[in-house]
Amino acid sequence: MRAALGPGVPLDRIPKAWSDELKSRDRGAPATPFWHTLRGQPMSVHVAPIRPTPDEFSVGFLAQAGPADPLEPLRGLGLTPRQAEVLHWLAQGKSNPEIGIILGSSSLTVKKHLEAVYHALGVENRTAAAVVALEAQRIAGAR
Repeated sequence: MRAALGPGVPLDRIPKAWSDELKSRDRGAPATPFWHTLRGQPMSVHVAPIRPTPDEFSVGFLAQAGPADPLEPLRGLGLTPRQAEVLHWLAQGKSNPEIGIILGSSSLTVKKHLEAVYHALGVENRTAAAVVALEAQRIAGAR
């Protein structure tokens, strides 16, 4: 299940927890996802800044139903929270520039995080890291 709210949606039309989360963030803060339960279903909610014109600022929301926290098994691999986020998106097939956009970082920063991930996991490349991540998430989901 996916839900998206685009620009122009008033804050009173979205769940209060989402508007509270948005209000608590700095305008320049990275667009990291947050977790919310809506009608008993855990959802990963992504906030994306949208700039229709240089003078306007609004946001879009993308909520996707999913496991309670797919990053938890990755943090269990001895990774920092940010390394776990980077590995999660790598395992979803995202490129370094795409991961950078999602996390509000440069692709060079993503590359450095991935170097640390490879070292921590004892692997040499993206494919091997993705396999470790997907296996950890599969095992956690089977519990």
